Amino acid sequence: MVANTVKTVFGYGLSLLAKRTPLKLSKDSIEGIYNYLPIAEGLSSSGQPTEKQFENIKEQGFEYVINLAPHQVENALADEPGVLRALEMEYIHLPVDFKKPSE
Repeated sequence: MVANTVKTVFGYGLSLLAKRTPLKLSKDSIEGIYNYLPIAEGLSSSGQPTEKQFENIKEQGFEYVINLAPHQVENALADEPGVLRALEMEYIHLPVDFKKPSE
């Protein structure tokens, strides 16, 4: 459990460096997506992918994206529905208030 916390904090720190400096530390691969976690064949979970990572997600055969992040999340893409529509992927947005989740 401590290892997961350390990994998450380290990943968050790297994402801040990549966002706030000219350093580009993230990869365009699916595995480079923050907190990427394969769950089963055709099902995975992750943090916010970049537009290039969404292209790679499509190339891997994924067809649907379910976004649980609220609209005001700092690293959200400006037009995520449009990006996925252009890739001919289905987009479902179910914003969750992670501080007060409800059914």
